[in-house]
Amino acid sequence: MSGGMARLVVLGALLVPPAAGLAAPAAWAQEARPMSHAEFISLLQQETPVEEIIAQVKARGINFKVTPRLEEELDILEVKGKERRALLAVLSEPATLELQTNVAGAAVTLDRQPQEPLSAEGSIVFSALEPGSHRVRLEHKDYVRESLDVFLKPGESRRIELELQLAVTLAPGPLGTQVSVAAGTPIDTALVELEFARTPQKRIPLLRRFVAQFAGSPVVLLGWRMLQETYMEQEQYGLVVAAGNEILKRDPTDFTARARSAHAYAKNGELAEAFRVTQEARELVQAARTAPGPEGTDPSIWEERREELVRDAEGDLAGLAYDLFVGATGVQDPAQRRALLEQFVAVFPQSPYLEASYFWLAVSAQQLGDAAGAIQWAERGLAANPNQGALMVLVADILSQQGQNLERARELASRLVATLENEPEKLRPQGMGDEDWAPRQQLWRGTGHSILGQVLMYEETAQKPREMDKTRQAVEEFQKASPLLKPETNSYARNLYRLGFAYAKLGERANARQVLQELMSLETPYRQVAAPLLEKVK
Repeated sequence: MSGGMARLVVLGALLVPPAAGLAAPAAWAQEARPMSHAEFISLLQQETPVEEIIAQVKARGINFKVTPRLEEELDILEVKGKERRALLAVLSEPATLELQTNVAGAAVTLDRQPQEPLSAEGSIVFSALEPGSHRVRLEHKDYVRESLDVFLKPGESRRIELELQLAVTLAPGPLGTQVSVAAGTPIDTALVELEFARTPQKRIPLLRRFVAQFAGSPVVLLGWRMLQETYMEQEQYGLVVAAGNEILKRDPTDFTARARSAHAYAKNGELAEAFRVTQEARELVQAARTAPGPEGTDPSIWEERREELVRDAEGDLAGLAYDLFVGATGVQDPAQRRALLEQFVAVFPQSPYLEASYFWLAVSAQQLGDAAGAIQWAERGLAANPNQGALMVLVADILSQQGQNLERARELASRLVATLENEPEKLRPQGMGDEDWAPRQQLWRGTGHSILGQVLMYEETAQKPREMDKTRQAVEEFQKASPLLKPETNSYARNLYRLGFAYAKLGERANARQVLQELMSLETPYRQVAAPLLEKVK
């Protein structure tokens, strides 16, 4: 290898001057960057031994290719024979790249050229690659697309292990699995399209296509959740339940899916199913209160997060309680209503509708002829709130009718009348307006006086009319009750019968006839029991 300065000057446009600092042979050993075309020519110009140049090429690699221009430069520098062949051989020596991943069948692109997909073992081997930089791209519908830039030295054989990240990750939780989607994936693109579908009419077809397209991906759970929510907005309750079933197949811990299905059942009048699913949702919340955090989660952070989850779930249950209460109290059959409300108080022991539930349970039992059951539920209601006028009336009335526990009947009726006279607002049902409250007060006061009269009648032990002081007191209570009860025909008729009976007992036949004749003029069930008594006092 030789050449003069004149030759270098003439070829100045083609060759490059020696780079500073390349004269010292040891300098390249510390150099990490690939050898450039300029460095290669400079080493030749400096008549660096070919063996040394080859060693640098193998150690550092090159960022240029063997081209006709390069061969022309070798001719100019008079690099010939064995040295020329050795240099060209090392510069062109092919490299091998083996790629091992955690995904089978991913699509592969090398330098923008499609290749065979990854094998079943998730690997691929690229042989006979030109030395230098290469870009490998891997794509799979369930994983985040990955691009890898690889620099290969001449003759190098490189093995790279690459782990592709899932496009969808699942984080199980006590009230449902959290679904996360990586940005830039086909799934993410499909979700972005959904965000622009503002109306349910546009959104539902897209969501149906989404769950069909990604049926084999974990993200389908997210699709069914969005579909169930959209069906709920559209009040398509049958489809809400169907979507909920699809969710629960994939995530049995999903609280929201159960809550929505329970709402849908309630709106559809399928109350037994609504209560069943609600109970399941309630059990999930109970278990969540003590659920341990995911592995590696800071305990204090998890405790705060768990409290938030439970608080949100309790809010959903409160809304569900309203639907179920309204549905249950709207049932006409007292037996069915009673069974549903018994479930209600079991599932929602802290509900704001609990007091009203006790009332409806007592009424249902009374309608079924179960006086003991009616008193039991009414007393539970009074234990929760002693100022429930309707339950005071119900318990006192049943007890006075049966002549049982007269002290309790007297206590409730007396407190009812006294409270209505002195502090009526204590007994006003929540949300009742003045127009309804005024007649309700009058009815309750009249009923209270009638109950007190009936208690006195049961307590009467005297045998002679002139000694019947309690019966006379009862007459006074019945007389106070009559004008108050007149707007409510059945209650008025019953009070008239009680008053007529008291008059008859006192021997005041004329008064008894007058009262009973008025009762007979009213179309009520009490005419049947009043008729024989009227005949007697005639």
